Amino acid sequence: MNEASNFCDGICGIHYDPGSTRRRALTNGTEIESNSTHVASRAEGDMSGRVKSGSINFPPYPIHNTAGNILTGSIDMFSLHAQGQLEYDLHNVYGLGEEKATFIALRQVLEGQRPFTISRSTFASAGRWTGHWLGDNHHDWWAMWSTIQGVLQFQMFGIPMVGADVCGHMGEPGEELCARWHELGAWLPFFRNHRTKDEWSSEPYLWESVAAATRKHLAARYSILPLWVRISFTMVKHPLI
Repeated sequence: MNEASNFCDGICGIHYDPGSTRRRALTNGTEIESNSTHVASRAEGDMSGRVKSGSINFPPYPIHNTAGNILTGSIDMFSLHAQGQLEYDLHNVYGLGEEKATFIALRQVLEGQRPFTISRSTFASAGRWTGHWLGDNHHDWWAMWSTIQGVLQFQMFGIPMVGADVCGHMGEPGEELCARWHELGAWLPFFRNHRTKDEWSSEPYLWESVAAATRKHLAARYSILPLWVRISFTMVKHPLI
C-alpha cells in the first residue's frame, strides 16, 4: 500500500468540511490554505492557481476515482516531501523510489540472490525493480474479467510480473467463480489467493471442485515454470525500461 495509502482522508482527524479552513502548508515560500468552499467556487477554473487555496486537493477535472475525491484514503496533496516537493506531484513517484531502494538494499543483503518484491504503487520503470498486483478487487465475474485486461495492460507498461488476488479480495466467494479464477490465475505471472482478514475464506481446498481445478492447472503452470524463469531473468538483466 505504498502509494502511500492512508486510513483517513487527508490529514487524520481533520475533515475538509464546506465553509471551513482546515489546512495550511508552506511551499516555495508561499503560504497556502485548503478551503473546500473556495474550491467549489473554482470548480470551473483552470490549473494556473494550483498552489492556491485547495486547488490541488480538489482539482477541476475528473480522475474516475470510484472511492471519491483524491483525498479519499490518501495523504493530503498539500503534504511536503524533501526539498518542499508536494505530495500532489510525487504520489506514485514515492512508491517507485521505495521499490528501487528496497531492491538495491536486498541485493546487498542477499548476496548472490535475486530480490522479489510485490508493490501496489507503480510508475514508469517500476518493472525493473518490482512486481505488481492489481489492488483490492471484489469477488465477482466482472473483476475476474478485468484481471485479464489489467495484466495485459501492465505487460505493455513494461511490468511483466503482475497478477491479481484470485477469488477476489473482498466479498463472499462462490464455488464456480473461485474454480474459474484459479484456472485463470495459474496462467498469470503473479498468482496468489489472498483475502482481507475480515472476509470469508477462499482457499481452494474448501471445495473439492476448486481444489481439483487448481491441482490440474498448477501442474500445467509448473511444467512451464523453467521457461518463465528464463524469460523473467532476461527481462531483469536487460530491462525493457
